[in-house]
Amino acid sequence: MRIGIDARCLQRGLGGGTARVLYSLLKEWSRCGQANEYILYFDDLKSSLFDLSGLGPEFICREVRWPKILRRLPMSGIVWQQLSLLARLLRDRVDIFYSPYYSMPLFYPGKKCVVVHDISYHTLRQEYPRKEMISDLLSRLSCSLATLIITDSEASKKEIVDHYHVPAGKIAVIPCGIDKPANMLGESRSPEAISGRYALYVGTMFNRRHVVELIRAWDARLAQDKKVRLVLVGRNATRPRADLVAMIDEINRRHGGQYVIHHEFVNDEELNTLYAGCSVFIYLSTYEGFGLPPLEAMLHDKPVIVGNADVFKEVIGQASLMVDPKQQKEILEAVGRALNEPGLASSMVAQGRQVVEKLSWVRAARLYLERFYEIV
Repeated sequence: MRIGIDARCLQRGLGGGTARVLYSLLKEWSRCGQANEYILYFDDLKSSLFDLSGLGPEFICREVRWPKILRRLPMSGIVWQQLSLLARLLRDRVDIFYSPYYSMPLFYPGKKCVVVHDISYHTLRQEYPRKEMISDLLSRLSCSLATLIITDSEASKKEIVDHYHVPAGKIAVIPCGIDKPANMLGESRSPEAISGRYALYVGTMFNRRHVVELIRAWDARLAQDKKVRLVLVGRNATRPRADLVAMIDEINRRHGGQYVIHHEFVNDEELNTLYAGCSVFIYLSTYEGFGLPPLEAMLHDKPVIVGNADVFKEVIGQASLMVDPKQQKEILEAVGRALNEPGLASSMVAQGRQVVEKLSWVRAARLYLERFYEIV
């Protein structure tokens, strides 16, 4: 089977959780021993963040060139996907086209699979610029035209059916696997040394993840206890944009030290180090398609505090402390319990191990291929 893949999420500046998912699947497919051919399409192959050289000869990395004038157009990535990638797919005659990120060439006539991790473009429009309304439209049309839709959770499947009005029968729920972040290429600012205990947050800072509320809660905590710092890793994507730098600088000035630390980006080696060193992981999201960061923390045997997103009830269950991010008292009580009750923390870690043991990339990769074969 010849599988064409839109691999642009592996490029610098376009990564995130989607890139982790695709790269993990590619690694497992390279080990599965099946006689498939995988064509990875890029618009700029030189900017790949991941080392793809070890995947094997059945993986072909192909840069799809396109006129420079088109690169200057607004939303040029969509133009590339709908025109340049479409033309290349027709030439390559793939058996199935797989898009790991929400949209696909709408006029591609062959078998096609689109992955929709969530429909936040639709349900949380206030968190995105107006131009992203086209992303919601593309996602909706892609779901309508796809032969197969894959999503990560039953919660996301229900939303796709309810809001995009597609038949439930063409949606496959395949949970992500989980492993420690793989080493990436490229330079990154090294985290400064963090002495003592600290709590950790990792992820793009959308409003729904309530990082502002977490910082404010930590400010209140520091008034009583300065023994534990807060480390934040991720890009500020709040809308309207919160001045997190000013907030953090003011808190640190007022409390007389670097008690809240923010890194916009760290590489995977540094991220593993941060996970391994933290005392508690906090992720106050109220909406996710799956939510990899809390699971990565569980993989490092850390107690986890999460927001009340439906998917956490499905995927994580009782292995974490769940709070209402709008209730500062709940946040502070959960942090205090996770840090100061060793028995509770040990119980959460043990339950977390049971959760992540069920989430295998080997299984996920096998299920993807099984569904591909069913529709080809």
